[in-house]
Amino acid sequence: MANALGDTGVLEFMLIIGNLKKNKRTGWVIRDVPAPESVADHMYRMAILAMLLEEKSQENGNAAAKIIDKTRCIKVALVHDMCEAIVGDITPYCGVSVEDKHRQEKKNKRTGWVIRDVPAPESVADHMYRMAILAMLLEEKSQENGNAAAKIIDKTRCIKVALVHDMCEAIVGDITPYCGVSVEDKHRQEKEAMISMCQNLKKEVADEILSLYEEYENQVTVEAQTVKDLDRFEMILQAYEYELSQQRADNPQYLEEFFASTKGKFKNPQVVRWVKKLTEMRDVFHSPSRNGTPEVPNGGSSSLVNGHTPASGKTVP
Repeated sequence: MANALGDTGVLEFMLIIGNLKKNKRTGWVIRDVPAPESVADHMYRMAILAMLLEEKSQENGNAAAKIIDKTRCIKVALVHDMCEAIVGDITPYCGVSVEDKHRQEKKNKRTGWVIRDVPAPESVADHMYRMAILAMLLEEKSQENGNAAAKIIDKTRCIKVALVHDMCEAIVGDITPYCGVSVEDKHRQEKEAMISMCQNLKKEVADEILSLYEEYENQVTVEAQTVKDLDRFEMILQAYEYELSQQRADNPQYLEEFFASTKGKFKNPQVVRWVKKLTEMRDVFHSPSRNGTPEVPNGGSSSLVNGHTPASGKTVP
C-alpha cells in the first residue's frame, strides 16, 4: 500500500515537472524571440555546464583552492527553477515583487511527436531533463522480480547517463526507424557526433562524457539498463500527457503505439510500478464512464512528454 501511494505521488510530481517543458523563458518571450527555450531546456544545459566544472577552483588566482562538489552542482542546476512548473518564469517585467516571487515559488524537437503532428512538441533537452529528475527519484536498492538479492544502483551515475544519452542529437538530430537510417549507421553517426562535440573539452571531462554515452549504448551495467527504463517511461508519460491535453475525438488513444512498443520491456521494479500506475491512470482517462478531464496536480493542465518512434516493436532510443 505504501508503495502504491508513493508511486502515485511520483507520477503526480512528474506531471507537474512536465510543465517545465512547455513554460517558455519570459525574457525571450517578451522580446518576441521566435521559438524561445523552455525552462527545462535552460536547466538541462545548466546541468551539463555543471558536469564541465573543475573540482578545484582558485578564486582570483588565490593559491588556496576551493573544492567544488560537482554532483551537488548538477543536482542544484536540475532543481533551481523547478518551482516555475507552477508559478511560471517570473521576471522583474512581470510586475511581481521579489517578496511575492519567493512566496509563489532547445531547438531540436523529438521526431516521434513531430511526424504525428503533435502541436509544440517537446525538445530533446526537455526529454533528457525530465529523465534526470526521474533518476533523482530512484531507489538505490532494486529488487528485481521480488528477488531477495537487491541490486545497488548508483543514482549519481544514472543522472549523468540520463543527461548525456541523447546529447549527440544536437548534431545528428533525433534519428528514428522512420528516418530510413540503419541501426549501424545511426550508431556510427551518433558516436562521431559525440566525439566531435567533446574534442575541445579537457581530456578527463571528454572521457567521462564519452564513457557515459558508451555505457548507455552498450546496455551492460544496471545503471544503463535503468536509464533505458527511464527513457521508455518518460516517453509513455509524455504520450499520456499529449493524449490528455489534446483529447482527439476521432482517435483519443492516437499514441497507443508508443505504449505498445514498450510493453513487457521494463526491468527496474520501481519503474515497473510507475508504469503500472500510469497505465491505470490512462485507462481511467479513456474509460467511457469517466467524469470530466484529469488535471495535473497543482500545476494546471499539462501537454508534454517525449517521443521515440516505434517500429517493428522497437522504441527509438
